[in-house]
Amino acid sequence: MSITVDRLKSLLDAQGVRYFLDPHRPVILANFAGMFGAYQVLFQVDLDGRFLLIRTLGYGSCPTSHPHCQAVLQVLGNLNYQMRSTKWGWDPSDGEIVACVDVWLEDATVTEKQFGQWLSVFLPSIDMAHRRIAEAMSSGIDPGVTVPPPPPPPPTHDDFASV
Repeated sequence: MSITVDRLKSLLDAQGVRYFLDPHRPVILANFAGMFGAYQVLFQVDLDGRFLLIRTLGYGSCPTSHPHCQAVLQVLGNLNYQMRSTKWGWDPSDGEIVACVDVWLEDATVTEKQFGQWLSVFLPSIDMAHRRIAEAMSSGIDPGVTVPPPPPPPPTHDDFASV
């Protein structure tokens, strides 16, 4: 069992997605708009249809020389830990930040419901994370992680009322 570009087109059509079909490769490109940005998503059929890659293009960039690169990498690591299907990556050679979903289709076909679920998880996750990554890049602080205030100092003799 596998997926073909024609099947991928029908799945995107069923979701109401407008797309561009690469005439030379098994790749489809679509644009999506969210609350916090606009995103290009690539759908690639590979390994004779046994593998489907869903990934962002041009999502973000944070070169190794960026002063807040460490904070961005911590956000990406935290996103990888928290999210179930969306994986986050960073290419140190050029600073590219990507989000992707890898789908192995060894012995199954993709249903419209499954495909719709992948999109309904992937698209909001890249949109919600976009602002968090941008904030970490600009400030060096991950706004998704709240640091609890320090505990109050232990009581002193003056804090007790005399009886």
